[in-house]
Amino acid sequence: MQRSTTPQGGQWLGALLGLLLFVSIPVHAEDVPVPAIIQVPLLLKILTFDRNFDQRVGSVLRIGVVYVDDVPASRQAKDDISTALNGFADKTIKKLPISYVLLRYSTEQSFEDAAKNHGVNVLYVTPGNAKFLAGLLRVSRKHRMTTVTGVPEYVKEGVTVGFDLTSDNKTKILINLNSARLEGVAFDANLLRLSTVLQR
Repeated sequence: MQRSTTPQGGQWLGALLGLLLFVSIPVHAEDVPVPAIIQVPLLLKILTFDRNFDQRVGSVLRIGVVYVDDVPASRQAKDDISTALNGFADKTIKKLPISYVLLRYSTEQSFEDAAKNHGVNVLYVTPGNAKFLAGLLRVSRKHRMTTVTGVPEYVKEGVTVGFDLTSDNKTKILINLNSARLEGVAFDANLLRLSTVLQR
């Protein structure tokens, strides 16, 4: 029997965040401080707090994992996120099946064509994409694809959702509210109260 992942208000998310403790390590500009196995369940829960979810997603939630082939950290993050997503292959989100596709970034046009052809709703941006962010965001905003990343710095640069550590080593959610609006996302206030919100 498939299990649906649906919002239970802010309490469920807050309880999950409270349990996610781990050792902090020094963080550099494109480091990923939160492991993929923690990011993925949080990401799926966060998406259910988008009030426009039903309008923006068709019959399948399809996540495009964007990576750069010649950057080892990007390939590793792609593999880690793919492994974590495989654990949700038999789950649903708001009664919709979850799938993902790997999108290698080379040029903006080829990336846009691939994302559209695969019917992607969400773009997960791996490290190594800093120089491509402008193009990625043009595509995400044009086609109303929600951007997510494990690289905190990318949220400051315009990715909508990201993950980082607090000073006491808890996972925190980062949300770029302006970027969310540009991608057609309307997050519930319950989520925003539990997140670090950027307005630019």
